[in-house]
Amino acid sequence: DPPYAEVDAAAPLLVRLRDRGLLAEGALVAVEHAKGHAPARPEGFALVSEPRYGDTAVLLLSLERVETETA
Repeated sequence: DPPYAEVDAAAPLLVRLRDRGLLAEGALVAVEHAKGHAPARPEGFALVSEPRYGDTAVLLLSLERVETETA
């Protein structure tokens, strides 16, 4: 909800969720933000859409293929 003071924390949070295996490949995430102040899109997340509603926008991202290390 507005005023979106913590929107810049979204990208690092998404990276942590991805790196800890808490998001499945293809997972959709939505980040609501003020129009014109979208958070950075982390590597590995594809832009699905960014609908706008007045002064608000919603960044819809999809987690791309998750690379796993093999021993």
